[in-house]
Amino acid sequence: ILWDAVSAIGVAIFVYYKSSKNLIAFLESGKFIFILYIVLNLFTVFFFPNGIAEGRIGQVVWFLGNKNTILPYILLTEAFIIAVSYEKFSKIKKTTYFELAIVALTAIFFDSSTAVLLMLVNIIGILGAFLIKEHNIKKLMNGKLLLVVLVVAFLFIIFMSQNSFITEYIVEFLGKDITFNGRTAIWAEALAYIRSSPLFGAGASIIFMQGLWESSMTHAHDLFLDIAAKYGLITLVIFVYCIVLVFKTGFYKTKERRLQMEVPPILLWTFMIYLIGCIVE
Repeated sequence: ILWDAVSAIGVAIFVYYKSSKNLIAFLESGKFIFILYIVLNLFTVFFFPNGIAEGRIGQVVWFLGNKNTILPYILLTEAFIIAVSYEKFSKIKKTTYFELAIVALTAIFFDSSTAVLLMLVNIIGILGAFLIKEHNIKKLMNGKLLLVVLVVAFLFIIFMSQNSFITEYIVEFLGKDITFNGRTAIWAEALAYIRSSPLFGAGASIIFMQGLWESSMTHAHDLFLDIAAKYGLITLVIFVYCIVLVFKTGFYKTKERRLQMEVPPILLWTFMIYLIGCIVE
């Protein structure tokens, strides 16, 4: 069901865009499709709490997959909401912030501590952007600053999680253990793969046997470590460089050397939330 859903989204948006040659129509159709999928997913959660199928390691599956796949769909929905508002009105309307908050709140129904925590942070950013003036948003949510936040989050979670009372407090609050439910063991195995073949990686077919799940894992539960372990540090550097380029598009210089917005700050904020989620998923 999950892969069929992804295919359906791509085909529907592509065909509609090609037939209309209209960017606004493309964005609005994408927004409609993603909101519809979120609603259908909520429907299955409410009426089929035990899921409509069962996935790997015993997780129940709803319309959009299991709890670990909900976060990207929520953030993609928000991205379309933001893009429609910005393209139609050249700003983020007040009603847009309300839509974003409602979509983010849907995460609480999916029993994923990662999604809930990130969506709470996301809502804080959305409310902050709603309350402060536009020029202050550009200062608080500029690409360089958000990129620094992402790097700090990565270093904290991966390298500073052990023997840290702050981390212990956070994971206890979430009802988790200090190993992030066995993730630190998987990360250690990923680092071992990286040391064994640092430049080009150990290959896409490697598995990770560690963790509390007692099951072979096809990914390192960290996007960055997974890329480095499978495809090498060269590929990881290229990937990180692409991320940096995205954040750099937050501002550009005109002929008058004044900084102007090219991407809505709240969109970069949404992207940063997604990348932080990729540190543990």
